[in-house]
Amino acid sequence: RITAAHMETDMEYAASLRERAIEGLKREIPDAVVHAPEGGSPYILSVSVPGLPNAVSVKYLSGRRVCVSRAAACEENHTTVAPGTWRPKHPLALQAAGIPLREGKETLRASFFHRNTPEDVDRFVAVLAQCAREMREL
Repeated sequence: RITAAHMETDMEYAASLRERAIEGLKREIPDAVVHAPEGGSPYILSVSVPGLPNAVSVKYLSGRRVCVSRAAACEENHTTVAPGTWRPKHPLALQAAGIPLREGKETLRASFFHRNTPEDVDRFVAVLAQCAREMREL
């Protein structure tokens, strides 16, 4: 009941955070590919940074207390399948979204909810941009 009472407001707020992130990413990392379909979830943003493997960016961001994922949520359950049956593959959610395998390996997933702040979003964008700059200088 409480969740339902705030659902519309929370959705609008998450959408504003997502839009802030999109604008920031386009400004700070011009070659980033933002996967944000019209009518997509306001709670999730997928972005690829060319030349920046998502394993590298997740580790970099995590070390600076910015939490993102490198996989689609449906791929994260690989620890719950029987031992020896999991095989790394192109996540079906990314494949269904038309994201090529190479780009998928550069894709991050950020999630937004009512407890995130605009400052959290700005920090995500700034730290990811710093990561991209540092990795490209190597």
